[in-house]
Amino acid sequence: MRGAGPLTKRHLLPKKRSSAPRYVLTVEPLPGVDGIKALRWTLKSMLRRHGLKCVAVSEGHMGPTQARMDVKSEREFASLKET
Repeated sequence: MRGAGPLTKRHLLPKKRSSAPRYVLTVEPLPGVDGIKALRWTLKSMLRRHGLKCVAVSEGHMGPTQARMDVKSEREFASLKET
């Protein structure tokens, strides 16, 4: 069994970004559904069955317009880093 050892310099280095495309998905649970459990099950299923790994998750209360703006901002940021 692996224990949590002391932090090394390798933990402080930024992770390499993959050149694979990223997709943004916004979901909300239906009434009566435990959202956290459903989300965890879905993320595990996406990884195990489809090879899609979750790299970021956040809980928020935004409408569709804000979500589109966030995607656009991420694309603009990515294009600035490439130049």
